[in-house]
Amino acid sequence: MARVANDYLTGDFGKNVERFGAFTALSMHNARDAIAELERAVRDLDMSGGMINNFQSKGAKGEEKIYFDTREYDPFWETMQELDVPIYFHPRYAVPHDLKAGTKYGDRRHLLGAGIQFHLNLNWHLYAICSSGIFDRFPKVQTVAGYLGEKQSRHNYTTVTGSFVPYPSTSGEQATGSTTHSSVTRAL
Repeated sequence: MARVANDYLTGDFGKNVERFGAFTALSMHNARDAIAELERAVRDLDMSGGMINNFQSKGAKGEEKIYFDTREYDPFWETMQELDVPIYFHPRYAVPHDLKAGTKYGDRRHLLGAGIQFHLNLNWHLYAICSSGIFDRFPKVQTVAGYLGEKQSRHNYTTVTGSFVPYPSTSGEQATGSTTHSSVTRAL
C-alpha cells in the first residue's frame, strides 16, 4: 500500500518539483521492506525523506505495537544515515487494545487525540530512540517531529538539565545542570 501511495503522490508533486517535495510513506512491519521502499522512493522518485507513524500495529486485531528503537531496526537507521535524508515521525491514534476498559486511554477517552495522546505517545517513542543508542550508532540520522516538535524541546531540556526553566529562558533565570547522555543532547 505504501508503494501505491508513493507512486500516486509522486504524480502530484512531480508536476511542479520546483515548488513541491514529498516524504515517502513507509510501512514499518519490518526493516527490510521499509528499506526497500525508502531507497526506491528517494533514488527513483526523488522524494526528500521518509514518514513513519509513531508505531506499527501488529497482530490479528492490531493489538500489538512495534517500536523502532530496537536492534532489529538498525539496518533501517543505517540506510537513513547513508541516504542522508530525514525521517518524519507522525503521531497516530491509539490501538483498539488501548481503548478497552482498565487501560490507559480506555478509562480516559478525554485524553485521546491531538491534544494529549499524540504528544505523550510520540514523545515516549522519541525518548526511547534518543536513549537506545541509535544516535550513537548512527550519528548522522536526522529526525523530524511535527506539531511544534510534539513538545520535545521543552521536555528534553528538562530531561537533560533537571530544570523546569523554559528553554530558551524567557524569565531571565539561568538553568544549571550537565548533560550526561549524548543521545539526549543530540535531540536538543
